[in-house]
Amino acid sequence: MSIFSAENFTKDDKLLRYYCGFNNSEFNAVFKFLVPDSSNSPLKMSKNMKIKIKIKDQLFFTLCKLRNNLDFTDLGYRFQISTQDCSSLFCDWINFMYFRFGEVCIWPPRDIIIKNMPESYKKDFPNTLAIIDGTEIKIQKPSSLHAQSQSYSNYKSTNTLKALVAVDPRGSLLFTSCLFSGAISDKDIFEQSGFKKMLQNLVQHGHINEGDGIMADKGFNIHREVEECKLKLNIPPFANAGLQMTQADALLTKKIAAHRVHVERTIGSVKKFKIVGQKVPLSLFGRVNQIWNVCCFLTTFQKPIIRRK
Repeated sequence: MSIFSAENFTKDDKLLRYYCGFNNSEFNAVFKFLVPDSSNSPLKMSKNMKIKIKIKDQLFFTLCKLRNNLDFTDLGYRFQISTQDCSSLFCDWINFMYFRFGEVCIWPPRDIIIKNMPESYKKDFPNTLAIIDGTEIKIQKPSSLHAQSQSYSNYKSTNTLKALVAVDPRGSLLFTSCLFSGAISDKDIFEQSGFKKMLQNLVQHGHINEGDGIMADKGFNIHREVEECKLKLNIPPFANAGLQMTQADALLTKKIAAHRVHVERTIGSVKKFKIVGQKVPLSLFGRVNQIWNVCCFLTTFQKPIIRRK
């Protein structure tokens, strides 16, 4: 029997966190959420019945792949299964986790968001409920010239896929889009990701109020789109050509930058899962959206970026 199992790391939170990104209590919370009935394993839902690994170790295996991007030959040696079985096990779990997480609404009620706002944020932007940003993950260069052109990012000077991410004022994930080609603009991803439609539905059903705010970087030229949602866009002001920024505009820019950094920190937490933090190979393209969304949702089991005193 392999010594590489979740049970053998339960008394060493530091080592467990290194391999899978969670301490023991967080790991158990993820497991309990995914498999409330341990007799109902996602492996048993599939046709792949050859792998004889405890259900909890199946999750540990998957998180090791996500966190450290160990190749399947390495994982096969550690868990004493074949490379082919590693690939099958990972695919089964990623699909299961993607659909299981996708069933959950992670946008909390308006009063809960406001209640948990950091005091400095509440003072500066009391009705701004979400901070958004775009992020790119590097990918292996596609063989198709058209795909190369569509995925080339001038900002990163390489081929990428791009996602839209939204967090609440304390840095907890509210929304992540699927991945788009790296050449897409921030304006287009705001609409095509479904985030605009979601905001309209939230306003329509009273989950957020008309006039509430969305915070973004000045690269998001989405004033009209946000106004169509009956919301307000908070972005740093633009300086007039040849003129010095006013003191009020400079102060507003400083305030927004201080609060907007939390969405960048949350994205950084996602990319600590090296499978998306490193260059994604072509062999994973078929499941890259599932992998990205799973890595994003897993951060909701971790402590918020900003913790209440």
